[in-house]
Amino acid sequence: MSLKSISSALVAIHAGLSSAQTVWPSVSYVTENFTSPQLKVTKSGTTAPGYLFYDPAGSGTSSQAPLITTDDGELIWHGPSSNSSSPNSYWNFKTASLNGSSVLSYWYGYSLATFGHGFGGITILNSSYDAITTICVDNSILQINPGINVTLDCFHDQHESYITDYGTIIASAYNTTQADLTSVGGPADGWIFDGIFHEIDIATQEVLFTWRSTDHLDEIPFSASQELPVTGRSEASPWDYFHINSIQPLADGYLVNSRHCFETYKISKNGSIEWIISGIDGGDFTFDDPIYFSWQHFPRVVNSTATTLTIDYFNNDNAGGTFNGTNSTTGFELLVNLDTKHITRTKLFTNPAQPLFADSQGSTQLIDGEDGHYLMGYGQLPVIREYDSSGAQIYQAEFGPIYPTGGNAVSSYRAYKYVWDATPSFAPKLNAQTVNGSITYYVSWNGATNVDSWVISAGNSTGKLTSAFTIQSVGFETNFKFSGPFKYLSAQAVIGNQTSASSNVVAAGVDSATSGGTSSVLIAPGSGGVKTSGTSGPLSTTSRSTSTPSVTTTALVSQLPDGQVQATSASAKPSTSVTPYAGNAAVVNQEAGLGVVGALIVAVGALLV
Repeated sequence: MSLKSISSALVAIHAGLSSAQTVWPSVSYVTENFTSPQLKVTKSGTTAPGYLFYDPAGSGTSSQAPLITTDDGELIWHGPSSNSSSPNSYWNFKTASLNGSSVLSYWYGYSLATFGHGFGGITILNSSYDAITTICVDNSILQINPGINVTLDCFHDQHESYITDYGTIIASAYNTTQADLTSVGGPADGWIFDGIFHEIDIATQEVLFTWRSTDHLDEIPFSASQELPVTGRSEASPWDYFHINSIQPLADGYLVNSRHCFETYKISKNGSIEWIISGIDGGDFTFDDPIYFSWQHFPRVVNSTATTLTIDYFNNDNAGGTFNGTNSTTGFELLVNLDTKHITRTKLFTNPAQPLFADSQGSTQLIDGEDGHYLMGYGQLPVIREYDSSGAQIYQAEFGPIYPTGGNAVSSYRAYKYVWDATPSFAPKLNAQTVNGSITYYVSWNGATNVDSWVISAGNSTGKLTSAFTIQSVGFETNFKFSGPFKYLSAQAVIGNQTSASSNVVAAGVDSATSGGTSSVLIAPGSGGVKTSGTSGPLSTTSRSTSTPSVTTTALVSQLPDGQVQATSASAKPSTSVTPYAGNAAVVNQEAGLGVVGALIVAVGALLV
């Protein structure tokens, strides 16, 4: 198949999806009622530290939510979710610093599949996952005409939500407005989308600055647009001549990107255009040949001096028009000399042996704290890649079919990698489930990044539970078995040498999953474990992670309060080049038995009342 035919076979997330749908394999949990995508991972080198941040969307995923996972696909945090059939979705999930503290942010709202923009609000969370605020400036101030007959709560667009170092947020917006399009062969009373961004004070939600593309038609005329043919003959079908998709604050202004003009602009503090980089002819700059780009996303200044800027790009390079279907999507880094007005490409990120063709969305991120490593999220395609300092691909994760058919498309607008440390404000969850006549207990703490182990307490009164044994925390959800003369169990997280939050109390020997929680679960096949024998009550721990094919265990010994010996487990993840992937056979809610991925241990000692 030719590159052109491959590109034309892509199914854009903005296109209408057929009724026949196949959902990408997911992992479900006993303690939570959500799922997470099963990553198909290939790794050929040492990746940068940090977790993946992405937000799957589309009818091909059962996990339409902001997610934090490890490189191997182990879930760290699952945010709020929406139904894949709903027009509401999550975009641009990432971390930032606000008033000296680490925060999370995501856009949620009504996304217009036809036009590729939306109307919603931007939620900011602290490192305990509590909502600090939602940016939702009243439309009496913004004066946005959405051009659709839908009741909307907020009017900020999904493309940009950049939290600055000085307590503001930059948010994109799309306004449906009339314009004379006769200069490009359109109607005199035509309709367009005006590309807008606002800088907003987060604490007060006061709009501090507004920029509109239509205020600069002398420098960015309609004829600069590559989005052809010219439409805009009605308010219901405006011409998206500009398509703003990225804004970055700079010390002396802003960097603004227009996907449909193939241009990036330096905007001064007063809103004027200082210079233009054009992917067609260089604009105000000359290029080394060839550096041309088209349909691009996410230009970011990653380094600056008095005379130079280093800018990273995600170059889609194919979506119809000038470079229809023949160029693979790449990432690159440009050195922009502001004195000589010359641009040199210094880095290129691509895999010629496995090219990708992303029509829309995407990001190229210089990973914080790792010199020269870059993460590329391929937007419309459910692929995340990491490249090393030489430009070689060392990692790929897939969370959906790359070139889907039959309505099973999955995308993530951008993808990021960050070091993240969090302790949730809410309690861990403990649940129980019967499999093959045997009760297994499961404990998790959605979003916790630093739990080392769990202290399991037991007793015959909910108000009088005593520490009984400790199990190693392995993966998102750790499970264990125990039998003894008790009625109730709870779990308490251990972080370092300190105990932390406690879970709910469950009735021992009662299947709480079927009596109030999730009734079925996908469990990864196990690989065996180490057994330590004792005098009573079997105890075993397993991790339900699909990303850890085997675990090496070492038996440790701790002292029970009554002087008897208690065995616990200490687990270490092995190195692996390819994550096990079950393909379409691994379906959500498929029962696969209790395979052991953690350690199998036998506990001894009577439980205290």
